[in-house]
Amino acid sequence: LDANILYCRRGWEAHCGSNKHIKAVVKQAGVAKEDSKEDKQAKIWFRFFKIWLASARNLFGEDMMTFRLNDRILECFQQIAEPDKMEDGTSNLANLLKKKMPSLPMLFCRAYCQRLAEIMTAERGHINANAESSFRDMDAKYMDDMTEPKDALDIILRASLLNLNEEDNYAYPDFSMKQIPNSFLYHPAQKMVMWIHYTYALAGRPLASEKLSSMLSSLMRIKMRDLPSRFPQWFLDVPIIEDSPKVENFEVICVPGDPRDLEWVTEKLKRGFSVDWDNAYSTYQRHNITNVRLFKDVVYQSEGIVLHYVPSENLVSLIEIDEDEILNGRVQAANSLSESICMHMSPPDKAEDAAHNNAYNIALWMLYRRWFNDEAKRDWLEERCSFAFFLWASFFAHKYMEHTDHEAFENVLSTKLIALSDANLASDRLNDLWSHTFASLMKVGKEQLSYQVAFRVTQKYYPPLAEWDDKIQSLCQLIHGHCTPAKADVLARDDFFWEQLHSLERSAADKDTVVHVIEQMIKVSDKGDLSDATQ
Repeated sequence: LDANILYCRRGWEAHCGSNKHIKAVVKQAGVAKEDSKEDKQAKIWFRFFKIWLASARNLFGEDMMTFRLNDRILECFQQIAEPDKMEDGTSNLANLLKKKMPSLPMLFCRAYCQRLAEIMTAERGHINANAESSFRDMDAKYMDDMTEPKDALDIILRASLLNLNEEDNYAYPDFSMKQIPNSFLYHPAQKMVMWIHYTYALAGRPLASEKLSSMLSSLMRIKMRDLPSRFPQWFLDVPIIEDSPKVENFEVICVPGDPRDLEWVTEKLKRGFSVDWDNAYSTYQRHNITNVRLFKDVVYQSEGIVLHYVPSENLVSLIEIDEDEILNGRVQAANSLSESICMHMSPPDKAEDAAHNNAYNIALWMLYRRWFNDEAKRDWLEERCSFAFFLWASFFAHKYMEHTDHEAFENVLSTKLIALSDANLASDRLNDLWSHTFASLMKVGKEQLSYQVAFRVTQKYYPPLAEWDDKIQSLCQLIHGHCTPAKADVLARDDFFWEQLHSLERSAADKDTVVHVIEQMIKVSDKGDLSDATQ
């Protein structure tokens, strides 16, 4: 904020001196020496802007970070600085806030600006009275204030002034939409307390649970109407007098309209309103969404909320786009929608609970196919493509295996499956990974799958799968006692097979398997002559 405000000179530069002088004031703010009258005035305007922008941005969002109105804001500050014009200045500042945030009730705007004016007046008096005052000392005052808040408005104002010099902290609207899962299910007072807890923790002043409970009780006595992507409406003229207000007693502003009109939905969400999601749910159950480009915009504006109201089958139909279908940017839109699904929806809790049409897993598989060779997306995919995900894919991804660069895709996929197999040798579902969709990729060799994994998989299968490599099929028949001399020779001619037996013989977990394999090979010799190599 300091850097931004320094460039906000138009309209108030004349009151603060030259550009050079402004920079000097900021640089010398912590220097212990008596300020000139001009220095003090520069500090006062600087602090007024900083308090206004920091508090308004933290409470109402990034939309407040605009300097188009700074001339009029400065006029308000000048009026606030004069006792006989303070009321006019506060009223004018409230009008500007209302113009910028039309959803806020006027009574709340006036109350908020009145409190800010009081804070600004106190800072002005502090600067004039303390020759050695620095911005750091003045910022610390808000950090160290642990007195009991006067009311709910005092609670949110204090929180908004905690991190005056923090650049990347979440404003309340962003925190509510991005950091609280399914935030539309909570009372706005609850979400506000979560944000307050976050701001105090970020400032290094975490609050005790008793303090947070007390704040929640105060906020619950304010009549609020929730706007999912904005600061809620506070109706200060309608106090709640119940002893124990219920969190269920709150409203969400919903605008009437047809949820099938995706452009209309996007526009309303941009303005901070909410559609009637219950109505949207029933509508989307009866009418499929077909335009993936318009729907991805709704997903973006709703922060993923709409995804929970559309049937999984419909979501899947939107992201099932052929790789060669480049018309009208549908592939790019489908990629964007798939990424949103992976960001805002959760994977199945258990692998066995993942249905064939699970939208999350299908979206992730689509992205894996399209991004498998994209270095920029590697970490993103690695974070999400777990063993459980590929177990699902082994059963249900068979119809999504076609690829324009099929050989390269299979090579990358095989490498990933081999790494997952080595890391999950103890899993009782390892055999499932190499069945169905991925069976044809199961090959043993120094640059491929180890015989250690092959032993674990083939022990649970008989007869062997037709898609398996000849060596895997021979091993399966050998382990289950149905191997012919010809099949045994297939293994015997593989030097890697003997290297693996020799290595695994020293492993306590695999020694019994090695003994069993050798015993079965000896039994095969009773059925006919083995080759010299096998003997």
